[in-house]
Formats: sequence, C-alpha cells, structure tokens
Amino acid sequence: MQMVDQGQVVLKIPSIVIAECCWVLESPYGHNPPDIAQALINIINAKGMDMEEKSLVLEALRDYDQQHVDYIDAYIAAKARSSSHPYVVTWNHKHFSRLRVKHDKPHQVQF
Repeated sequence: MQMVDQGQVVLKIPSIVIAECCWVLESPYGHNPPDIAQALINIINAKGMDMEEKSLVLEALRDYDQQHVDYIDAYIAAKARSSSHPYVVTWNHKHFSRLRVKHDKPHQVQF
C-alpha cells in the first residue's frame, strides 16, 4: 500500500468492491461507518489508485457516513443523481428520503 500511496504501483479497483468492503468491515468486523468511510476515502485518493466512478463512489461514501444509510443505498442514489433519469424505485423510503433523490415504492410486484 505504501507503493500505491506513492504512485509506484497502480491498483485498478471496480466500484462494486467498495460495497463489499463496507459490508465486511461493518458487519463481521464491527467497524463503524464514519471510520470505514474515512479509511476507504483515504485509499481511493491514494496516488496509485485507479478507481472507476471515483467521484460517484466518494459521494456515496460521504452519504454512507453522514446520512447514516447503507453504502449500497448511497451508491444507488448517487448513481441515480448522476443519470439523466434521477429516480429510484425502492421499498426503503427511510434511507432514500435522506439521499436527495426522487424515489417511490413499486406499485405491485408479481413474482
């Protein structure tokens, strides 16, 4: 990681990996979201880190920390806000009402 921090080695990280990191660090290991978000922001901002959707992931991490929502909900909201159709269909109104994105419940779902 020191070599990545100094830009001597470049790591390419898919954005979905951050969701898994948040879940693993919070659930099995019991770390709190503010600490997780800050650690991941530091890693993402390392000189040798090549992160797809970097600005979107950083926005989602800030919302994960500050809005007290699941990371994946924050990511979905950030992705929606960055699209031409900023709207989310979800059963989770509690989280999405904090995430500055239009949202609604599905009307009827047949399985």
